Amino acid sequence: MLRAPVHSPNPFLPRFLHHLHQSDQQNHPHHSPYPSIQVFKWMSQQQWFRFDFSLATKLADYMGKEGKHAKCRELFNDIINQGRVPFESTFNILIVAYLSASGEDCLQEACDMYQQMIQRRELSGS
Repeated sequence: MLRAPVHSPNPFLPRFLHHLHQSDQQNHPHHSPYPSIQVFKWMSQQQWFRFDFSLATKLADYMGKEGKHAKCRELFNDIINQGRVPFESTFNILIVAYLSASGEDCLQEACDMYQQMIQRRELSGS
């Protein structure tokens, strides 16, 4: 039985997901715009997969920089649903994604995320 390594992920994986996204956009611009998310979701359903906070954070950062705040939020929620506590830098990724978006509720979402970050810091005593 293959087991995923327990240590930090292979640095190749984030580059692969980025390359997959770029390649798919160039070759199939009308197909799903999030192949890297699809690969991540598929991987997370595999028996050998161990949730990797770092990989999820990097993918959320990439989605946020691409202006995909909803996908960034989805990955952020995945982190929380795995029982992980997001770092302030992870909150910052989502806050910046919302502030960079042009949706009506994005400013409010950014403020709400900031408040959540403050509350988590207060609860943890840091």
